Amino acid sequence: MDAKVCTTCGVEKPLSAYRQRSKNRTRVSGESYVYTYYPNVCAGCEDQDRMAAARTDDGRRQRQTANAKYENTLRGWLARMAHDYTVRGGRHAPELTEDEWLALLDRYQGRCAYCRRPLTGRARVGDPSLLVLDHVVPVASGGRHDHRNVVPSCWSCNSKKGQRIWGPRLPITAAHPLAMPSPAP
Repeated sequence: MDAKVCTTCGVEKPLSAYRQRSKNRTRVSGESYVYTYYPNVCAGCEDQDRMAAARTDDGRRQRQTANAKYENTLRGWLARMAHDYTVRGGRHAPELTEDEWLALLDRYQGRCAYCRRPLTGRARVGDPSLLVLDHVVPVASGGRHDHRNVVPSCWSCNSKKGQRIWGPRLPITAAHPLAMPSPAP
């Protein structure tokens, strides 16, 4: 066998056009040996495949960078939450709009709905003051992804809550001690 047909380009080429490969094998008796073979793809097609993969990797990196930038925006974060909702069992993701989420944050005055800790949007995961969107009734338990079932939560309350149903405290009102004083007229 002095020639072989490349499975990619379909052209019969001499064995010198293929890169010889070898694998270390072990016989049943325990004796090791080297198994040498020629792949079904010629060296030229293999190089083209590598170059195409490199181009794909560059494109993948660009998409990942763009996606990361988008997910750092409020709209991207809410889209990710809606995607996670459908992945975790929701039939269709009701759209939680930016305005609804910002209204909820306003309603709770930027504090956790459970412990009233002030929340920050830019913190590292594990930081107790990290702002997290929490479903009061977990999606896995049949909860919906809409403004009636979503509250702002700190990372630590959200992780403690897990799949259980906790009732959030009522939103801060003017009579609440944490409420901000109203501006003078």
